[in-house]
Amino acid sequence: MEPALIEGEVYLVKKNPDYIRRGDIIVFKVPSLNQIHTKRVVAFGNETVEIREGQLYIDGEKYEETYLLNKNKSDNLKPVDVPAGQYFVLGDVRSISQDSRYYGAIKKDNIIGVVVQ
Repeated sequence: MEPALIEGEVYLVKKNPDYIRRGDIIVFKVPSLNQIHTKRVVAFGNETVEIREGQLYIDGEKYEETYLLNKNKSDNLKPVDVPAGQYFVLGDVRSISQDSRYYGAIKKDNIIGVVVQ
């Protein structure tokens, strides 16, 4: 998640947030991997997320990700419908990130909190 989060730094995490916004960085459990991850929320339940030539689209509309340093033009993801009540997360360094492209959307029950900077 660099440069948004720097390895070795300490961050405040608000547990049980009242709401989660697009672009928020969340801490969550990935039960299938028995791990805790930190990623950025890009889509919500009942939305369709897609990546074409490195560009993120939500419900067919281009979404500008100003936090990305580099967009990989070869990065593609076929349209994915996010289940109701779940969140689609992506890492800021897409080429090395394990995220919803690999383990699917995140259930609300698996969210530990939102990173507060």
